[in-house]
Amino acid sequence: ARRWYSDNSPSASRFTITLLGDMMNSGRLLMLLAGSIVMYGQTTPVVTGVLNSASEDNRLSPGALASVYGTNLGSSTATSVTIGGKTAAVLFASPNQFSIQIPFDAPVGATSIQVANSAAFPLTLSAYAPGLFTVNSSGTGLAEAVHAAGTVVTTTNPASPGETISLYATGLGATNPAVGAGVAAPASPLASTLVQPTVTVGGQPAVVKSSVLAPKQVGLYQVDIQLPSSGLANGTPPVVLTVNGSS
Repeated sequence: ARRWYSDNSPSASRFTITLLGDMMNSGRLLMLLAGSIVMYGQTTPVVTGVLNSASEDNRLSPGALASVYGTNLGSSTATSVTIGGKTAAVLFASPNQFSIQIPFDAPVGATSIQVANSAAFPLTLSAYAPGLFTVNSSGTGLAEAVHAAGTVVTTTNPASPGETISLYATGLGATNPAVGAGVAAPASPLASTLVQPTVTVGGQPAVVKSSVLAPKQVGLYQVDIQLPSSGLANGTPPVVLTVNGSS
């Protein structure tokens, strides 16, 4: 142990700071000051928020991709994250943000999330929490969409009336066959959602051709739609995806 002595405490009384070898090795400092104990360098995780990775709001559901925000979260994807006692898949880890897939067997309703030994952070899960991924990753603006040929739909490469395009989403619920959290979706057979969503474009119904987990991707749904063949104005009409009443 090493000791330092000082007469500069707030109470002008002599105090001792003791560093124990194992504490120095672990990067922690134990200070004994006027009868109190203060620990420095503690790294207990603190969760401050959980948002839908696509819509960037707090609508969450089993199987959805989510962003967990906080401090001291860690940097390992092996970090334990549980929601309602069920294990989530950690897809990306940094001290201030985790990207996770909520387990499909997480309880619907009021529940909580814990990262390692953090305090429980309250959240609410709905059966479905559809969110469309957008170009600017903010949950607003142009939807991420791809032409059948594989090129991206943009303002300079727009979709045409009657064309079939692919949209990308999360929070669309369970599939057949079932795919576990953190597991890449199969290419054959495709994992189709148990409940098929509806989609409107510019207020008009689009034909939903398929709704599946995107092959070889984790937690990402691909919804192929045929755009209305008429009645759409040029520009960027709003796209609304709804599952079992949730949009």
